Amino acid sequence: MVTDLAMHACDAVVIAAGARSHEIVAMLGRRFPLDTERGYHLNLDVSEGPELRRPVVIGDHGFVLAPMQDGLRLTTGAEFAGVDAPPDFRRVYRMLELAREALPGLKAEVTREWLGFRPSTPDSVPVIGRSPDHANVYFGFGHGHIGLTLSARTGELIADLVAGRDPGIDMTPYRIERY
Repeated sequence: MVTDLAMHACDAVVIAAGARSHEIVAMLGRRFPLDTERGYHLNLDVSEGPELRRPVVIGDHGFVLAPMQDGLRLTTGAEFAGVDAPPDFRRVYRMLELAREALPGLKAEVTREWLGFRPSTPDSVPVIGRSPDHANVYFGFGHGHIGLTLSARTGELIADLVAGRDPGIDMTPYRIERY
């Protein structure tokens, strides 16, 4: 394997590069329709108003307020825009005024903006398994909103495949060849 620092000998390579995984897969000659759901958060320093002790979903307006160690997090929705489009925080800022309506007396200052990229497949099923084109290349990407949740299990499955062990489940639904 060649990196920007050196060449490294390896027996296997795992492509698990999140929202950029399809770019690496394309370098190996295969196209895959991975898109990016972008999620936005605002971190709020709350000076006055009601105290939240647990996350609250404001379903009528589609946002969540969650207490954090350094304030309150306001998060809302997702957009399909890819990794290279400029951020658009307008929607989450519109929710800030609705948060003040939902929590009368809330006085909050935005201290941080955040944008995250969630690699998503058209069928919402991740790509996990061996490359059909390269016997020593494995895939583990496309988990959408539950990447952190599924990362340990995906790692176990990939470890079994690399080691030549039966992973104990049918891997067919996760193969890259489905597209």
